Amino acid sequence: MATAEKISIALPPEMAAIIRGAVATGECASSSEVIRDALREWTNKRSARHHAAW
Repeated sequence: MATAEKISIALPPEMAAIIRGAVATGECASSSEVIRDALREWTNKRSARHHAAW
């Protein structure tokens, strides 16, 4: 990733624990990677719903 913008988010403890767990087990390399993966999946799902409506 050439450029990244740092943002701050607030999550419920349960969601933060899921992120920490994914990093601790090596499933993801960082908290940022967990969030990027989740956002990509959400974006794809949203796009699919939009295309299905047409």
